[in-house]
Order: sequence, then C-alpha cells, then structure tokens
Amino acid sequence: MLAEQKSSSTPVPALYERMFYAGRYHLLGSSNETAAPDLLGNWTGDSNVGWDGYYHLDANLNLQISSGNIGSMPEAMAGYFWLNQQWQKDFETNAKKLFGTRGMLTGGNTPNAEGLISNINYDYPYQYVTGGESWLLYPFWEYYETTGDRTRAKRVRRSSEPLHH
Repeated sequence: MLAEQKSSSTPVPALYERMFYAGRYHLLGSSNETAAPDLLGNWTGDSNVGWDGYYHLDANLNLQISSGNIGSMPEAMAGYFWLNQQWQKDFETNAKKLFGTRGMLTGGNTPNAEGLISNINYDYPYQYVTGGESWLLYPFWEYYETTGDRTRAKRVRRSSEPLHH
C-alpha cells in the first residue's frame, strides 16, 4: 500500500483506513483502567526506554489519547481519567509550595508515578507551565461533549480554579 500510495497522485483509501485502525489498536493496546499510554507506549521491547517511560504532561500525553473520546473508546480513556484524578492532589501541592497559591500546577513529567514536580529544570522549565492542568482537563470536557455524561465535566469545573493568592 505504501508503494501504491507513493506512485499515486491521489490518496489510497485503504492505506488511510489501515493507518486509522493501527492507531486505534495501539491506543487500546497500551491503555487500561489505571494507565494511559506513556510517552513510548509498550511497543519498544526495551527495558531502558527514553525519558524513562514517564508520562510527559505536555502535548505528548494529550496527543496520545486525543482520539479516545471522539473515537468512542471509553476503555482507552478510563486510565487517563484515573491517572489525572490521582495526580490532582500533587498538582495542588506543587502550586502551594512553588508559588504559594491555590489551584493546580502540573509538572513536566511523572517520575515516581506521581504528579509532584521532582526537579527544577532551567533548560525546559516545566515548573512555570501554569496552564498545564487546563490542558490536561480538556479530555474531561470533551468526554462530556461526546457522551452527554456530566460526571467528568463536574470534575473540570472544580479543578480549573485559577492560580492566585
């Protein structure tokens, strides 16, 4: 199909369909009730994976789960919702300890499987990404938009308080 696409001046629908189903398979295969896919998924076959296999709480995690709601895969989203809710107390601790504020402050990645910021990094200063939790909460809102179920939307409303003194 790749060779066919390379020689064709128009899209080869079968290739796009195969890519779509491969993406669905990978998302479903690397998610469960208490885990979303990490940065590298479970496909590397390596015990020394890059970035230590942490969750990276920037575009990486959001892009990995972005099709879960709109693709009607609640089983793939369950772990993402569970993890985010587990980290929210740590995000509150980050905001209080680093800025003296209420609200939530995400870290850049999740060493020790928690949401606490464990290192201050000046090369890539994750500790200053004050909009991180709202980015991570968008899938909760999207869940409501795609299902009409308000339970997750209520979580967004409670969690999205602004950072201030």
